[in-house]
Amino acid sequence: MSSELAAQGDKFERPLRILQEVGATAYVSGPTARPYTDIARFRDAGIGLTFKAYGYGDYPQLHGVFAGAVSVLDLLFNTGPLARTHLKSNLPNEILVEAPAN
Repeated sequence: MSSELAAQGDKFERPLRILQEVGATAYVSGPTARPYTDIARFRDAGIGLTFKAYGYGDYPQLHGVFAGAVSVLDLLFNTGPLARTHLKSNLPNEILVEAPAN
């Protein structure tokens, strides 16, 4: 739990401080965090930064036109064991800072 760590700061500083405290070398974030992510700080800290791209294809649903803004539970209930074939994004992730080589 991040609340158990010493890292402090606002929404711009705290995520990077948490990563530093736990010794992370890379961070994958959702695209909504981009406006408050300081890319230069990640580069300076030597921590890789990637933004996940969400571009999933349609899958069969029970009623009407495909609705994509739903929970993963919709995918599971509509496709069952085939759900895993629909979970790979059609878009590449955006790598802004390369993770250091191990």
